[in-house]
Amino acid sequence: MDIKVRPGEAVQAGDVLVELNSPEVGNARADVLQRQAELRLATENRDWQKSTCEGLQKLTDAIRKRVSVEDIRVQFRDTILGKSRDQLLTAYSDLLLAESLVASAEQNAKSGVIPGRTVEERVNNRDNAEAALMAALEEQTFTARQSCRQAEAQAEDADRRHRVSLQTVRT
Repeated sequence: MDIKVRPGEAVQAGDVLVELNSPEVGNARADVLQRQAELRLATENRDWQKSTCEGLQKLTDAIRKRVSVEDIRVQFRDTILGKSRDQLLTAYSDLLLAESLVASAEQNAKSGVIPGRTVEERVNNRDNAEAALMAALEEQTFTARQSCRQAEAQAEDADRRHRVSLQTVRT
């Protein structure tokens, strides 16, 4: 504490009479800066997770509509998909290949070029590829939604903590 005037000295409105130095106020201000940084990071993460969820939903719709892999690559080039992009496009490509092999095998089986067992194996491979794709879609969608909700909760918590730290400084 630094007293700027002595008893009996004349003062005018606006003159500084005393300067207080408080570690608590300094700590509270530092806490505000820390909370601001946390809020920025939490908001950025929330926005990224939200974009990922939206992109994943669009990709899922495109896959269900059987859009070609090449069209998906072009259409989703600038869409945020996170780690889902590689896993889902690989599983989708595997399914399309398996479907193509089944169609070819069925044609060849009709003309007697390949045995029926080969067709059955290719149908089984197609069914497995489809199951793997559906599982990947479900898993990625669930994980993305959970991450989105968690990021939203973290952003709300960071905002609340920031407001509390501001109130502490004001107090």
